[in-house]
Amino acid sequence: MELPTCPACKQSVLDDDAVECPFCGSPMKGGTPTKGGAAPARPPVAKTPVKSIPPKSSFANVDLGPSVTDKPSSSGGRPGKLAEKADSEQAPPAADDDPFAVDQSVAASALPVSRLQTPGKSIEVKCPMCETTGYISVKAAGKLVKCCNPECMVPTFTAPAIKKEAPPVPPPPKKKLPVLYILLGVAAAAIVGASIWLNKQTGVNDLPPDPNLANLKFGGDASKSSGQDDAAQNDAAARAAAEKSRIPTDGDEAQTKIRNELAKDALQRLPELAQNVKNNRKSQWRRFAATAYVHAGDLKHAEEQLLLLAKKSEPNPSYAVFPLAALAWQKAAASPEEFQAAVARVQLLADKIPTRGRYAIEAAVVMAPLLVISDKTSDARQLLAGHRSTKSALDQLAAELPVVIHNQTFDLDTTLPGRTIGDWQAPLESAVTLILIQNGRWDDALAWASQTTDPVAKAEVTTIWAESYLRLAVPSGDTSGSERAKKTAEGLSREGQARLLARLADVKLSTNDRPGAEELIAEAQAALNSIARPTAVVVHGIKPLIDLKLHDPVLYRQSALAAVEIARVQMRLGKSDAAWDNILIGLKFLHGIAPSSSAMRERLTQSDKKIDDEIKSTMGIKKPDDIRLIRTRYKEKCRDVATATAIRFFWQSVVFEAAAEFGLLDRVWDELQKVDRKPSEEREPFLDSALPMLVAARFAATGNDKKRDAIYTAIASRVSDTDPEVVKRVSENQFYIGDYADCIRRLDAAMTAEGVLHEWTLRLACRLVNQGKYSQAIEFCSKIKDTALSEDGLFLTAALAARLGHGDEFWKAASNLKAIEATAVCSGLVVGLKAQHP
Repeated sequence: MELPTCPACKQSVLDDDAVECPFCGSPMKGGTPTKGGAAPARPPVAKTPVKSIPPKSSFANVDLGPSVTDKPSSSGGRPGKLAEKADSEQAPPAADDDPFAVDQSVAASALPVSRLQTPGKSIEVKCPMCETTGYISVKAAGKLVKCCNPECMVPTFTAPAIKKEAPPVPPPPKKKLPVLYILLGVAAAAIVGASIWLNKQTGVNDLPPDPNLANLKFGGDASKSSGQDDAAQNDAAARAAAEKSRIPTDGDEAQTKIRNELAKDALQRLPELAQNVKNNRKSQWRRFAATAYVHAGDLKHAEEQLLLLAKKSEPNPSYAVFPLAALAWQKAAASPEEFQAAVARVQLLADKIPTRGRYAIEAAVVMAPLLVISDKTSDARQLLAGHRSTKSALDQLAAELPVVIHNQTFDLDTTLPGRTIGDWQAPLESAVTLILIQNGRWDDALAWASQTTDPVAKAEVTTIWAESYLRLAVPSGDTSGSERAKKTAEGLSREGQARLLARLADVKLSTNDRPGAEELIAEAQAALNSIARPTAVVVHGIKPLIDLKLHDPVLYRQSALAAVEIARVQMRLGKSDAAWDNILIGLKFLHGIAPSSSAMRERLTQSDKKIDDEIKSTMGIKKPDDIRLIRTRYKEKCRDVATATAIRFFWQSVVFEAAAEFGLLDRVWDELQKVDRKPSEEREPFLDSALPMLVAARFAATGNDKKRDAIYTAIASRVSDTDPEVVKRVSENQFYIGDYADCIRRLDAAMTAEGVLHEWTLRLACRLVNQGKYSQAIEFCSKIKDTALSEDGLFLTAALAARLGHGDEFWKAASNLKAIEATAVCSGLVVGLKAQHP
């Protein structure tokens, strides 16, 4: 059947009875067409322009204009399409069925959108249909515009109107208070004022500045940094030992009053802060509060917090160890019975201490000395063994913190006994020794040292005892005291004796006894020279490596440290050539531990094929099974040797670092470059490590920025910014230039739960206090991501500031801290203000 055809557009129409063409609207039976070629059979519906529907995410922000579903057309025609569905009259199929239909007569009047931005068209608009961006004039804003995209399906839309800022809302009229409320307010103010006057309680922030407070010093010079000569630090330590803890006395009544008032205000602040501490942090608050109360002598409030910490529901009862230990040491000087009772209370908490974590290690370190002087030395050793960490960084910090609290310097940015060359090798045992010494228990400390079974730990703690005894307990010219200190070397190995004698020589030099120092250093050199120098380990080929017998690294490591200790004193004596010779001797000892790092790196990166080829050519083995067996043995031996090589590299770095610290900068840098150019059998990748950055920093500290820049240029492409030691040196540089925010940001990014960079971070915080930068120290500690470290940093820096006579300034700078952080500051201030000579 032939379909009807529209006379205007020539399209076939399915409906035989159609009056209008469904495509163009022209009459199917002829008639007068409109200008566009077709005349409508009825008055046209004037459509309100409808914007295309944008994506759902932006639909709510689009103004659709007047709704076509609700309002009739402006020409008086029929309602819009959706309204027609409710009409009883059947709507003919027309252009309204197209969801994108737009009245062309309206579109013709739309203002064009320019594709380019011009001075006259600077307002950016976006088509809601095709999302094409264009520009319109100010006059076109809020009017109908046409999209600049010729392919846009719905090109017309209403441009956004320019929003006018609403006038400011006038403030609400002030309400008049009833007279009764005014009278009550006046009465309340009068009562509060009278109470304050009667109790005379001046707030912390209202303390009057005292002109003498800034000059009040306690202990040694706290301004020294790690980059300065260790000899000067030891001189300061000697002076501190002679005049430790200068608490104001008769001539300093004003300062004493200020310190007491500040401590009182800090204690009164603690209960207020407790109200804002979350339940899961109450243990930490009680630990800080009880510590403050104990040091202040407020045993009533201390006991209240200790009893709360001991409750079964308390999540961290071991926190009571710290204030209880402080209380026990107070009782030790008063009554043996009270002391034993306090120690018994501490020991009851031994089973409560967790097996892991820094607080657990620190609690064991704090408890062990009390057990030693209670004739429970075996229990003390067992306690330390049960909480020793496999991570050296945790042990180091957990040992240092109790030591600086007991010696009442509260300063980690200093050189502690036994750490003149690298870290403690037996940190927990060393800390126990020092705590006993700091509490005047010399005999107990010596017994503890002499009964230590591990040879390395024994040498270390014995040296710490001898050095401390000669420095702190032996008057100048007391030959019997000097002999007692020297005699402790008799039970040590030759390398142990050499190191101990070198440390005693250093003490002699600090007291201006140069002849005594030279005599002791000569004896130390003789002991070192009696140890045979090893041959450097160099291996060529697979079979020699498989057959290699590694020596115990302890002898060579301890001998190297002794050589460096001797070199350190020789530098103080002005003998730089002899000092450098001993540095090289120390390195030779370490070369006897294992092959070089470069040699082992080459072997560890060999392919199986290369290994098999070498086995065939050098060992004459042909069978695949035999080759595979030897290759397996070879790889296992490579791993064992690589472990020893890592020990060699680490301690060589320690030697070079120590040499740089005591002034041999040019020789160290020249040697590092020399070693880097050697064949792989002798080459060590020191220029890939953080060691040159330390040397550069020390050059800068001497004013030689040119040398520093040259070193950084030489190693810039070689070091890894993920190496914690590199981060340490970069952060030190940021600290040096005053960029503390970036310094702590870098440290935070590299810290780990195993304690990496924790000690260094607190050391820098202490350095800020030593430099008088109290607000920076507080901000620095507050930004530490590790919560416990941050709070301990605030405690330590507050105590240090108070110890130096600047607790008032520190407290005023700590006004915007969270409750638990403010608690740490309060506790630290009280401990620092109440510090006494042990």
